Amino acid sequence: MMKSLGSLVSIFLLSMIISVSAQTYLINETCNTSTYNNLCVSTLELGPQKFQLTPKGLSLVVINSVKAKATSIVKDIGNVIALIPLVEKPLSQCFEFYIEVVNDYIPKGVEALENDDPKTAFEIISKTAVGAYECEKILINTGEKFADLLRGWKGIGAQSSLITKTCNASTYKQLCVSTLELGPQKFQLTPKGQSLVVINSVKANATSIVKDIEIIVALIPLVEEPLSQCFKFYNEVVNDYIPRGVEALENDDPKTAIEIISKAAVRAYKCEKILISTGEKSADLLKGWKQIGGSGKNVYRLLVIALEILNMLA
Repeated sequence: MMKSLGSLVSIFLLSMIISVSAQTYLINETCNTSTYNNLCVSTLELGPQKFQLTPKGLSLVVINSVKAKATSIVKDIGNVIALIPLVEKPLSQCFEFYIEVVNDYIPKGVEALENDDPKTAFEIISKTAVGAYECEKILINTGEKFADLLRGWKGIGAQSSLITKTCNASTYKQLCVSTLELGPQKFQLTPKGQSLVVINSVKANATSIVKDIEIIVALIPLVEEPLSQCFKFYNEVVNDYIPRGVEALENDDPKTAIEIISKAAVRAYKCEKILISTGEKSADLLKGWKQIGGSGKNVYRLLVIALEILNMLA
């Protein structure tokens, strides 16, 4: 988790540097030269759709992700210190730093961006990146020194260890890790909780695609026919498959949840192909289509990840 925070700060700096028009701006173009390409793509694709078309919006997505991770680390350090007072001294510096990230650096960075002052935002986040790098080393060093006391320490906290363990065998390992790390902390400790995190991410992506297709069809009626089947499917994901899958999980019925998610995955794979094909056939009309195709790919991949985790419960 610690490494992810430092990586996200680096991605923010990159997104501030790249400047292209809103009409042609694509997530993949932003992330292509990033040191952390997969984390960059998965973080930006999980952000609100309205922020995904400008460098300023993409920067806000990553900054909010940094804030979420820093908040999580503050809680983790507080829990570790409460259980093992011996680590308070080596961790106190970073505990204070991450609180500053949440309460000072991030609000100032967001304010600068919203005031169209990217230079100040860049300076603030650059300072944050330096501090995050130093704390990454401190956390790792503390974990090594107190290894006998801190079983399962990876960067910080048992959550990171469990997420890594869950995702190691996943077909889409990086997407699995980044999705689970962005989920609520309380859901990260069990396969059931992790399944709920991924399923909710599927819902968010499907909701986004429904809105995108509505906009595209309104602007370009020619694509309505090839997209109607998938428009109906993604609506069903949001309003039928996901609610029933969640209900089955909450009733401790993973077998039914697997059946529901499996059916959704088969249809998601077909719609991914339809979205890609439609984008290729109507390339001149559908500038920026890659964004919707990417969301379609995420729905299918997240459903596969959900199935992999659900199989741990069956």
